[in-house]
Amino acid sequence: MQQFTITWGRYWFSRIAGRNPLVRRNERIQAWGALLAVLVTVLALPVAAAIGTSVYDVRVRFYAEEAKHRHAVTATALENSTVSVGPGPADVSFLVRASWTAAGSDHVDVVEWADQARVGDRADIWVDDITGEPVDAPAQPSRAVGDAVGVALSVWFAVMAITASTAYLIRLRMIHHRHLQWDRELEALKYQS
Repeated sequence: MQQFTITWGRYWFSRIAGRNPLVRRNERIQAWGALLAVLVTVLALPVAAAIGTSVYDVRVRFYAEEAKHRHAVTATALENSTVSVGPGPADVSFLVRASWTAAGSDHVDVVEWADQARVGDRADIWVDDITGEPVDAPAQPSRAVGDAVGVALSVWFAVMAITASTAYLIRLRMIHHRHLQWDRELEALKYQS
């Protein structure tokens, strides 16, 4: 039994730098394109990490600033709650007309309540410091980690997709060129005989 091994390193190295006369110029270009795509993808990793770090810094400051301008106040239900059902089976919320004091004035509005409410029930709601209007609870600063990782991976995957598609298009072009060469050589051989 005859055994042989094909290794990635020797195969690509022989295409790029070997002196074998059977390796054509377009095969060398194709190998250089693949090598360049790998290098660009590897070199894009620290750039994507730097972008993720900057996104992390910006988002941590944003979430800290958001938390400074939002605080919880106690609201009193003025009516019984109504049930609001969303598109999903778990999207059920309770809406209540409530009153609260914030930003130096009294406010009355329909707000989302944690559960069923009756007239006179009290619950904490989040409001904006400046206007006193209801807002969502401030995001946790730990959320910045997920934002940064998501942006960094998106940038890196975009670079990988662009370089892989470029290498693939180079490969297709070289294969097409090789087939044209074969056709010309076969035609020339046909006319010589």
